Amino acid sequence: LKTISLLERGLVQVKETVGALLVEARLKSRDLAHQDVEDVRTLVAPAAQKKRVRLAWCNELSETLPLPATLLRQILINLVGNAIKFTNDGGVILLVNHSEGAEDHILFNFEVTDTGIGIEPEKVDSIFEQFTQVDSSTSRKYGGTGLGLTIVKKLTELQGGNISVHSELNKGTTFTLRIGYALGERPDLT
Repeated sequence: LKTISLLERGLVQVKETVGALLVEARLKSRDLAHQDVEDVRTLVAPAAQKKRVRLAWCNELSETLPLPATLLRQILINLVGNAIKFTNDGGVILLVNHSEGAEDHILFNFEVTDTGIGIEPEKVDSIFEQFTQVDSSTSRKYGGTGLGLTIVKKLTELQGGNISVHSELNKGTTFTLRIGYALGERPDLT
């Protein structure tokens, strides 16, 4: 009974967090700028330094992009924060760029790669589920609730994007986020 109550409270927390981020994004409807990505590095650098994990940043955004800065910053903080958390040796790389899509579309790419513990192939599909971690020892060793990637996926999908993951056990993981944007339009976050 306690577990069910905890799960219900957790579900409410996810919905409230996503809702609060959406409200803030609508209110502050500011486009993503190069500096927003650099700010993420500033925010996660202390955790990387504490673990002696190298951070490499390739931020190819030279102009303001028509994507909600608040939501993208939250997504990147979650992904890079997880990468640092699950990397004991090596580093974390963030690549941000955009490319021309079909005719009047631009494709924005955000890629976070780490040399961390990796994920077993049969467990990769479940990591975006609420309260899911690779196994129970993961939450004991690294902490967390299993909600961060659920929130990342929901925020990505609300912007019409998708997120994928490629991982090799004991070698590392890459999360790739892609959001397409039609020129002259802003993503609808309602």
